[in-house]
Amino acid sequence: MKSRRFKGSGSYRGTVRISSQFDPESDALRMFKSIRNDIDDVIELSSSRSMPQRMEIACIYESVNGTKLVSDLKKRITSRKFLDLLMVLYTTPEMLDARNIHDILRDRRRQIELVEVLKTKSAGEMDLIKVHYEDKYQITLENAILRSKIDVQLKQMYMSIINNSSNSSVAESVIDLHDGMKREDSETIIEEVFSRCSLEELKTVSDEYSEKWGTTIESEIPAKFEGPFCEALLRMIKMARNLPLYYAEKMFACVSKISINHQRLSGLIVSRCEIDMIDIKVAFWNEFEMTLDNFVKTNSKHNFRRSLQSLIKT
Repeated sequence: MKSRRFKGSGSYRGTVRISSQFDPESDALRMFKSIRNDIDDVIELSSSRSMPQRMEIACIYESVNGTKLVSDLKKRITSRKFLDLLMVLYTTPEMLDARNIHDILRDRRRQIELVEVLKTKSAGEMDLIKVHYEDKYQITLENAILRSKIDVQLKQMYMSIINNSSNSSVAESVIDLHDGMKREDSETIIEEVFSRCSLEELKTVSDEYSEKWGTTIESEIPAKFEGPFCEALLRMIKMARNLPLYYAEKMFACVSKISINHQRLSGLIVSRCEIDMIDIKVAFWNEFEMTLDNFVKTNSKHNFRRSLQSLIKT
């Protein structure tokens, strides 16, 4: 039995905020000195600036010093885990997403993971990912998906997600979802509904579906579908129901009895620290009766640990 439950409050849900102390020229000079003499300050500066501010620091650093910030970090930082975290912090989200998608498409065992990347992006963010993907890998994201070895049903759904332009109402989606569940050739209809709905809309659709027909969509999907397509649909529903809990569980799963996926843990924390980390911390406690800070403290060391703790601070 849970002993207590934390509740979040306020409108901004990230733990890393736009810094009022930000001075790009001064911060770039500070970073130049700190890399050579004060790693503590590298941690403080990197974890107290928002993503756009970090990108501006990196840009001015290169223009003033003639070398890339990430290159100098690679020369000075000896800890692999700490360096990997800094590389993530000083890479734009769209570049990280493009790289992540590329890695997933090369490994058929990870094909379901693409749901997590694609369904958490706005149309504008998806456009940026497409541009960076084509620029880096010399192939459009659409063609990369089509040429991959992932299941055909998933290919169709992923293509629909990244090119979604539907304006269907929630009510229409609820009816379409119900009709799709009753038909033999239901894959196309279900794929269309799940592709066109945002996570927020999908939650509303799922709730109204349950209220209208007295059953949950989660219970009907496994009876109708199987394999990766079924897993992808269920994962989207889980994300829609409670996204902070979804990410809390993903972070917890980075640690197993035999290993710790430090790279995955870093990526998750950096990707959410300016979005909903406050809510993830609440969900983490409520689910595991352990603070995320203590989880990080137990499963990491030295500069890597202190950096992660700084990113998830309140």
